Amino acid sequence: MKVGVHGINLELLKQNMGTPALKASGNNFGNMLFTNSIYKQVKDCQFIRKRKVADSYDAIVIPAANWINERSDYGDLADFLYKQNVPVSIVGLGAQFQKIDDIDLLSEGTKRFLKVTSELTTSIGVRGEFTKKVLNELGINNVSVLGCPSLFTHLKVPEIREIKDPSDVKLSLGGTRYILTKGNFNKKDDIQRKLYQFAVQTNSPMFYQSEEFEIKLMAREDVEDKMQLAAEYYSTSKDRLSKYIRDFGKYHTDINQWLIDSMKTDLYVGSRIHGVIASMLAGTPGILISHDERTRELAKSMSIPCIDANEFDIDMLFDTRSFIGMFNFESYKKRGAENMKALNELYLSNGLETNF
Repeated sequence: MKVGVHGINLELLKQNMGTPALKASGNNFGNMLFTNSIYKQVKDCQFIRKRKVADSYDAIVIPAANWINERSDYGDLADFLYKQNVPVSIVGLGAQFQKIDDIDLLSEGTKRFLKVTSELTTSIGVRGEFTKKVLNELGINNVSVLGCPSLFTHLKVPEIREIKDPSDVKLSLGGTRYILTKGNFNKKDDIQRKLYQFAVQTNSPMFYQSEEFEIKLMAREDVEDKMQLAAEYYSTSKDRLSKYIRDFGKYHTDINQWLIDSMKTDLYVGSRIHGVIASMLAGTPGILISHDERTRELAKSMSIPCIDANEFDIDMLFDTRSFIGMFNFESYKKRGAENMKALNELYLSNGLETNF
């Protein structure tokens, strides 16, 4: 059986560093987590290098992300899938809307992609109930809420280590920032910025997923034109910031190294859902700071320990015992087992062989 995977090229990603690696990841290293999980879960997978009509597959798997948004147009992918006319398993699909009415902003190409996919699959695997509602509004009803397949990279629900001394915890952190501009300074109570500042203040490891400036700096690329702006953003000096990022900053083009770095800490706290999942895959407890609809629905559908950004205060991290006590790190196991079973059933119903 020949199963094509439509996603990022993991081998190309491993071969690069800095800006080229970030580009190869789709501008977010978190993308490699759910892409990699497909190769672990489904047998006979191979990367679709070019969407040529001459290439034929017995089935196609699409590890998706927040593709349902106002900016994207997946019309070309819809045409490719229509011409292939084979079973399609799409998992991890999410809507990046703040409200249902935003459906009107969806491109015709993406609407066509969703319609074609729904006709070629038994069920579309989505991140949460909000995305399911969006698809239902579009007249697509064969939808399953599965969360993200990346949590089951090891083909099981991860076991989380106990935090032995909650008052003495080595933290790792992850914020969400794509572009470094003066616009980042405008928000009066910017939790993201406070996370970066806290990291420098406490010399806590920061795992970067899409922050081009920091990734360039770690790769020894020229960042002088942004250095002063970055120092102001972090509220520190240029020399202090440069030393911090090179000593404590991390970015990953290889999943195993990401898990190794996660294993070295006691707790991950951040607004990156895949930062939390990577931590959990390494056995390290993770807490998500949900800052938008897409992260909220994923946390809910996977029962991941979560606090809303509006309820989070950076000072909580100075009292880790009280902060950790707010969360249940066991409740996600039951939901995880349910999601993993449903994910396997979706694969099997589309004629795929799995490793579960």
